[in-house]
Amino acid sequence: MFECILVCYDGTARCRSALERAAELATLSGASVHLLGLTPPSYSNAALLATALGTVWLAESPYDERALINEPLQWLRAREVVATGKLAPSSDWEYVLAHARNIAADLIVLARYPQGLGSFWWPTGRRPGDRAHCCILEVASQD
Repeated sequence: MFECILVCYDGTARCRSALERAAELATLSGASVHLLGLTPPSYSNAALLATALGTVWLAESPYDERALINEPLQWLRAREVVATGKLAPSSDWEYVLAHARNIAADLIVLARYPQGLGSFWWPTGRRPGDRAHCCILEVASQD
């Protein structure tokens, strides 16, 4: 069935539903899960811009990047799912697709956002699978 499942995770309740579905699939198929932590581009872009201007970015992000990855990884491992994770240097959909190729993911699990709203990394103007090399599961949240 599946060997490597990539989960796009931004810490929202919608993404938590996607994480839970990925864990179920991994348990059923024996797949490993790779968690890709996505943070809003405004925070990473501001830090990058500050660096480019020769200054230091001192503002604190409201996102705890370590917790964004560590908490769900612990949750997966507690369920005996082989799991790894990484914070994405970019929250762009093209980066997600490239990363999926690099880790040889055969399934990308992501949260479904109504009409593409509520997500900063969702592809604009096209369906998520238009350029994917593997299967994509869009998980609708229960809220």
